[in-house]
Amino acid sequence: MQEGVSLTKDKAECLSGCIPACFSTGLKTIEIYGFSGKEEELFAIKILLQVASALDKLLIQCYSYFSSSVLNDVDSHRETTEKLHKQILTYPKRSMDCKIDFEHKMW
Repeated sequence: MQEGVSLTKDKAECLSGCIPACFSTGLKTIEIYGFSGKEEELFAIKILLQVASALDKLLIQCYSYFSSSVLNDVDSHRETTEKLHKQILTYPKRSMDCKIDFEHKMW
């Protein structure tokens, strides 16, 4: 299984003529695993939300790996992921019915 999604702004220009119509009108669910909050990941999510008009659900899973001795890091990482979730919720969506789920899993 491939994880994550990434798109740089300079490569986004070539997408306008490359996206098949079924992507815009038939894509119902997107699941992203291994999300870390990088600028390229956020930009890719923004583009996906703008072009997928039939999208019902976007699931984003963020993983954190911690030992029991770093509880402060756990809280800090949770705050960061909550901020990222709120940021993604502000992105314009072509599908007004799209539900965005953000899961944070700690290992």
